[in-house]
Amino acid sequence: MNKQLLRKNVLYILVCTATIVLSSAASLQAQMQRDVMVNAIFERYVYLTAGNKVQFETRNLSQQCDPVLNLISPRGVEVAANDNGAGGFAARITYTPPASGYYTLIVRARSTARSGTADIYKNNAQFQTNVAFGGRLLILANLRNKESIQTVKLPRGDNGSHRIYLLNVNEVNIVARGANTAAGNAAILKLTTTPNTNKIIVGSTGVGGMLRLIRNDAAILWHDPDQDGLGTELETELGSCSFRSGFAKGFDCRLVADPRDTDGDGISDGWEVLGRSDITPTQPLPKWGANPRHKDLFIEVDFMRRTSEENTGNVNLKMSPASARQFAAIYADSFTVSPLLKLYHATILQNPDLVPGISAHLDIGLEPASPADATIYGNWGGFNAVNAIVSGSDYIGLDPNVAWKTNLREARLGIFRYALGYSSGGGSCGNTYACAFNFQDNFNPAHEYGHTLGLGHSGPYGATGNVDPNCKPNYASHMNYAFYGQSKAGFSDGNGAPALNNASLKEWKAVSPSKTLYLDVLEKIFRYWVDRTNGHVDWNRNGVFEPEGQTVRAYANYRPGAACEYTRYNKTIINGAQTTTTPILARMGNRLYMFYTNGGTLKYKYSTSTWNCPEPGTAGCANGTWSSEKNAGMLSVGVDVANDGNGLRVVSVEWSGKIMEKRLQLDVIFNREVWTSARQIPGSAQGEPSISYTRTSTYLVYKGTDLLIHFNKWVNGRWQGDRIAYSAANTPVKSTSQWAFPAIIQTYLPWKPGVKSLYALVPAADAKLDLWYYNPATNLWELTNVIEGGRVGPIHSKPSMAYVPYRGSSETPGRVYMVYIKQSQPGAVFNGQVRMKMSYVKTTLNPDSTYTKEEKIGLDSYFDNSWFYAYGMSLYFDRGQDTNLRAVSTIGSEENKLNVVFRPKADGINDFSYTNYNDWEVLRLNLCKQVVNPGGLVSNPINCTSATLPQEAAIEATQREEKATDKNPLKVFPNPFFNNVQVSFSLPVTQVASVKIYDLQGIERATLFQGEAQANQTYPLEWQASHKAAGIYLLQLQTPGKRYQQRLLLAK
Repeated sequence: MNKQLLRKNVLYILVCTATIVLSSAASLQAQMQRDVMVNAIFERYVYLTAGNKVQFETRNLSQQCDPVLNLISPRGVEVAANDNGAGGFAARITYTPPASGYYTLIVRARSTARSGTADIYKNNAQFQTNVAFGGRLLILANLRNKESIQTVKLPRGDNGSHRIYLLNVNEVNIVARGANTAAGNAAILKLTTTPNTNKIIVGSTGVGGMLRLIRNDAAILWHDPDQDGLGTELETELGSCSFRSGFAKGFDCRLVADPRDTDGDGISDGWEVLGRSDITPTQPLPKWGANPRHKDLFIEVDFMRRTSEENTGNVNLKMSPASARQFAAIYADSFTVSPLLKLYHATILQNPDLVPGISAHLDIGLEPASPADATIYGNWGGFNAVNAIVSGSDYIGLDPNVAWKTNLREARLGIFRYALGYSSGGGSCGNTYACAFNFQDNFNPAHEYGHTLGLGHSGPYGATGNVDPNCKPNYASHMNYAFYGQSKAGFSDGNGAPALNNASLKEWKAVSPSKTLYLDVLEKIFRYWVDRTNGHVDWNRNGVFEPEGQTVRAYANYRPGAACEYTRYNKTIINGAQTTTTPILARMGNRLYMFYTNGGTLKYKYSTSTWNCPEPGTAGCANGTWSSEKNAGMLSVGVDVANDGNGLRVVSVEWSGKIMEKRLQLDVIFNREVWTSARQIPGSAQGEPSISYTRTSTYLVYKGTDLLIHFNKWVNGRWQGDRIAYSAANTPVKSTSQWAFPAIIQTYLPWKPGVKSLYALVPAADAKLDLWYYNPATNLWELTNVIEGGRVGPIHSKPSMAYVPYRGSSETPGRVYMVYIKQSQPGAVFNGQVRMKMSYVKTTLNPDSTYTKEEKIGLDSYFDNSWFYAYGMSLYFDRGQDTNLRAVSTIGSEENKLNVVFRPKADGINDFSYTNYNDWEVLRLNLCKQVVNPGGLVSNPINCTSATLPQEAAIEATQREEKATDKNPLKVFPNPFFNNVQVSFSLPVTQVASVKIYDLQGIERATLFQGEAQANQTYPLEWQASHKAAGIYLLQLQTPGKRYQQRLLLAK
């Protein structure tokens, strides 16, 4: 189209638009719906007495206006009308009612252009002053019996009560009146005969504005085959389906599960177009943004009171607008910028309008702050504050799955989901109809509601059994804690990242350099060192890319600052073991011991299980057991244990401050334990001691009753003597009066590169941690700068450190792990959140293209998640015996409180393959399911059964199977694509194979390969599809024993 023609068409459109708005009688003709601007009309009920003549007239008219008066009887029939009976343009009616009752007086304009204001006089007395009147005159062609004319309220449109008047051919008399009985006080006029007129007046008792006028042919015989309340002619114009066949404005109606619900969101097309008015309160869904060709998510968000004080104080908190906007932005796919990806996402979601995302509409009990918020949130009549309930001796919030049954109106069933919000903490949502979340947080509501739609932290619920590997770097979804809270994190589309396994990670060419977004994630969010040119990734953070053919073990889904939860698998509660202090692990022979204090005495258990769990799970390790509880015969408020080659050295501190020790050995002949008698170690300690053994030295460190740090060394079969730790400045190292204690380790750190040295984590006077190095040459302690990010804390209990070599064949190099318990409240002596750090090599690119590498203890994060609380925790690794870092902790949360739990994979290194998933596919399948029939209370609910075409159903099943096992040999790039797509495949054995392209009707469109494929040879292929229609195609690799498929999206 040339520029001159384009300007001509634009001008034509502008002229036509002006004509539609300004003409006195715009014609709808074949249109079944359109948006029109209306202004005010005046209606007033007046009580008239039988036999008493009454006169109404208009006076003091504004310039150029022309009012018409109509009087409607209590039975809805016009009894009087007049246009210019009072002289000039003024109107007058005189009427003697035969019966008493309330009559309706109407003042409207004769035509759209003749609106204005006037005073109304009744029997020559002033009745109303400065009445605004108007109305929009429209001509509707071919009106039929049984047809309905209806108004629909729009976002940011007119907010008054609507009226429709069917006029006589003289345009003065009203033949029929449609009052405000439709949803939200919109108007509906049902024709009971074929009228001999085609003119209507549409108006509002409000100030006026935009509304939608709809002609609905549903009541005409055979015009509503799907029984959604919309006629076939209307649905054709709307682009919604009446049958599960054919196309609706380009959308394949064979894809729908129920033709009453074209977009598959679980809400009837009729309700999305007209609102719901069969039950009160009516639900004007179009006003709130509903669209039958785009998936909608309606949620009523009530306030959950959680205390008796909130009940008695009548507290009413509401969801913050910022949180509502972020919720809507995430579900609308607002952060995808590529037009190609937007189209891909819309296609996966099966939105008929090909617009990506789901439109969220939240009833939060607040008026929109701006016009842009009108469809995101509002005060739509549903908000409630739900009282807390009594639970034992306390009050708790009511379960949302109970609360909705008494707080959600019947009219909202089959439309709205339900949530309870509060102002602090996290959420508690599962794959259920209702949900509870922190509605003052900008990210928690959207994340939690994703759980109700079938998404876990790592993809679809159940996709990987009971294992939910959180923080996957290859799953860029806000459902993933690694991306949670990122301002532009939305839902994943399953593209761009291969599968990972923490037990076997390839560093050399781990990622294609073309995957720039994935490399950005690894580099900026996970803080990995990556070589963007070659695609190398330093998964184990040791400053080296392992060469081709080698793999490393690492916690690849560990995101600094996040709560990645991958250290919890195979954990086991050690039955019968309870304590409020730090439990300790130590190995002797084939026994793994666990010591703990209980009631002021020292207890222990042991296990002969290997705890080398091959697969992650939620129920411990197979055959993992612990012995019955045994008594060590020592008083104790704190303990530490080390195997010094002659058995276990057990050091215990009593309440009195005495430091006592015993030795435990095994009599291998009789398979029995042998304890030495207890003996006192010089010094006076407070709380929990710390002991460290190497082949050359054994050290003991503790906080003295003088709140100074003390240490002792085992030399020549005896303790050398109690000594105060002095700093390099020759001042004593002070600690805190709080319940917090030092921990030591002999390990390798960069303070003394390559030298195994003694280091101590010391809670200073403020209970924050400092890392000290002991210099044996000077007997002084040096404050190090190895910990990255400043001092952490305040802490309580005793921190813990453990050293794990990168490879079992050599002691060095390796990694130091550190855990500490952060106080829940400063100075409080009770459970707190467990946090974790680890040593790593920080690699920085210099301006001259060289690298600076510096080892630090950093990458601070939650050990499990923010809800994991403990009274005490310790780490343990025995090289040559253990496959993973072990941990044992005292549970601090209410469930199983004070019990000791054992974690055999405390380093997050699980032998488990995890991959990327397409959230939009899960949302498409689950959006409908929970909303259509909550509690079985909806009659004739929408059917949500998946209705993908046979070929597409097969491909989806195959994709899920192959993606879960990461064995699909088909590789495709790019996808979606515009004209050409690159395809490759490689098979493990020589065999006959074919690669073909099919459309969704199963018709073969191209053959890319046919013949014998040699083993382990990659076959590059290309499909040139510039001459093909845009849409979804199916790529299929067929071998004698198996079929592999993948969906392709061709965009134009």
